[in-house]
Amino acid sequence: MCVEYCYHTPNETTYWKPNVPEEFVHFKDMEFEMWDDVVNMYNIYADKSGFSIRLSTIKRVKGSVTHRYMLCTRADKPKFQDFDSSISNSASTSRRNSSKAVCCNARLRLKPVPNTMRFKIYDFVDIHTHELIVPNAMEFTKKQRKIGYSERNFIHKLSLNKIGPNIAHNLQCSLKGRYHNVNGTKIDFQNATRDVRLFISDRDAQMIVDTMTSRSVNLPNFSFEYKVVGSELRYIFWADDASKCNYDAFGEVLGFDATYSTNK
Repeated sequence: MCVEYCYHTPNETTYWKPNVPEEFVHFKDMEFEMWDDVVNMYNIYADKSGFSIRLSTIKRVKGSVTHRYMLCTRADKPKFQDFDSSISNSASTSRRNSSKAVCCNARLRLKPVPNTMRFKIYDFVDIHTHELIVPNAMEFTKKQRKIGYSERNFIHKLSLNKIGPNIAHNLQCSLKGRYHNVNGTKIDFQNATRDVRLFISDRDAQMIVDTMTSRSVNLPNFSFEYKVVGSELRYIFWADDASKCNYDAFGEVLGFDATYSTNK
């Protein structure tokens, strides 16, 4: 667990320095064979310190990499957008949104070792211009909230069975033991569902037609008809072998959807 140290400079500037075990701070002059090893090492340090990192500048000379930087995600300058209430045209107005960037100085910089394929750390700064994240809130960082392919596939499979993203998130928490073991919040799961719908967009009608056409080719005694007026799908009718047998035995059946419009 990281306990941050808060300091004040003579001009009353406040900065924070993480307190982590020594084995995670020996960065200066370290050399690495692979770039991914450096990223993994700095990610481990960031997780224990209470901040997130991002890959930054790559400098090249004649195509060869000379320097590589990794920064705190809050390293950029704050960005603001001005909102002028006197302008009535909504297209030319924007609200003033505060940015999470605070010009943080924490960084890790590397350069290649001459005549080798190795990288060497030559600059390491562990001072932050913002408070660090407490350990039990690290799952809310951008890195921890990133939903992977398995989670997206899980959300999609449940949606096919009419199970929404909120229940999908609760199921993930139950399956993985606790809330902290799940990547993403309920909002992230909802956004993932939205992204799937946006990806399908106006192709959903064509997907239905393609699916039913495939069934009529591959399933015995399966009937399928549809009508398109202009570019609009007006109606679909299908009947499989079981429904035809039921019709022979019982005649016409009228079914009522008692749940219609009961779920927003």
